[in-house]
Amino acid sequence: MTKNDEKVFEELELVFKGETIWETISENIIFDDLDNINTIWSLMLFSGYLTYEDIRIFTITGLKSYSLKIPNQEIKSFFRQSFIETYTKGDVHFYGLMMEDMI
Repeated sequence: MTKNDEKVFEELELVFKGETIWETISENIIFDDLDNINTIWSLMLFSGYLTYEDIRIFTITGLKSYSLKIPNQEIKSFFRQSFIETYTKGDVHFYGLMMEDMI
């Protein structure tokens, strides 16, 4: 697992605990971007798996940073049952502490 993968799982853990994380979101995603781990936040926001409470726009770059959170219990349950198991390839034991935090 790479440092970027670990960062994503750490941030997901925060979101599962009900906390809000700030991420820069790209509104223009192309297929080549799908290899970039940071694209996950944009995809999850645009597909409705995450929602945002606040937005910051950086004046120089025009980049937008969103405060992301899980919108409801149904989505939280989806992540617990599907997303984590898929991305850990069934090695839930390795992420046991994170799974316990989500409950």
